[in-house]
Amino acid sequence: MADSPPLKVFLCHASEDKPIVRELFERLQADGFAPWLDSEALLPGQDRDLEIQKVMRQSGAVIVCFSSVSVSKEGYVQKEIKYAQDIQKEKPEETIFFIPLQLEECEMPFSLRGIQNYCAICASRIKTSSMPSGKK
Repeated sequence: MADSPPLKVFLCHASEDKPIVRELFERLQADGFAPWLDSEALLPGQDRDLEIQKVMRQSGAVIVCFSSVSVSKEGYVQKEIKYAQDIQKEKPEETIFFIPLQLEECEMPFSLRGIQNYCAICASRIKTSSMPSGKK
């Protein structure tokens, strides 16, 4: 019996949160997932919008990292969040695809208040918390 491929996980975040999101990326890799992080995967000359849309559609899950910065910042992070929400709407009702992750205590966007989120208040919890295997 062949091993199933690791679950591809897109990491959506504000650029200001990159240090803690990089820790999450490393933790997911260590736990057998296939995380996708823009700074690790985008190549010079690639069309950022096109590549992110393509990779997000190919992913089994999108972890949307929320912080006081990301919830109040205008720009690309908001565009990514809305795109992930649009993909979630195309999935069957019980599918878990859009996973909110609070990096710190912050006000969640109104449109997401009904979605159960994981709250990781301090960075050390990313390193030490128990996570399921990345195998499908």
